[in-house]
Amino acid sequence: MPRTAQNVIQLHARSALREEAAADELPLSLHCLGVAAHELSDLQCCIGRIVRDPQWSATEWRAVCSPLLLHLPKAWQSLAELDEIRAGRWPDIDWAVRLRAARSEVERRLMDVSMSMSALGGEETSSSDAVVTFSSDAMLLAEAVDELRSLIASRYPAAMDDEV
Repeated sequence: MPRTAQNVIQLHARSALREEAAADELPLSLHCLGVAAHELSDLQCCIGRIVRDPQWSATEWRAVCSPLLLHLPKAWQSLAELDEIRAGRWPDIDWAVRLRAARSEVERRLMDVSMSMSALGGEETSSSDAVVTFSSDAMLLAEAVDELRSLIASRYPAAMDDEV
């Protein structure tokens, strides 16, 4: 009969690992996940309202982008809270890695939107290039936010129920 090695660590199957990770054992609460998803959803809705009709003057652009400007700090804060989700700390390593990649994409897209919004607001008359750049950046941000929210919803649907 073969002898069992003393230095072998038995790994749990992925499904067993997911079942074992109780919500109260996670480094970030489901409530915090829900709050982050809610803030990102608000940002996504705000973007949708702006890009529906991109035919405004520079003054109108400034007014239309005001709600987005108000949502940006909340979005950044929500993303900062998601920093607790790391491969070394989270029970589901695969999900944590995918979420961090999606979070990084949202951060990058937020920077793009901030820069294009600044360029758009600085124009005396909104140039078509500035409008196209902003609209494109905003749509890419909305898609990145949707991907991040989908990852949260697929793995932790209870967090989405907990949205405030």
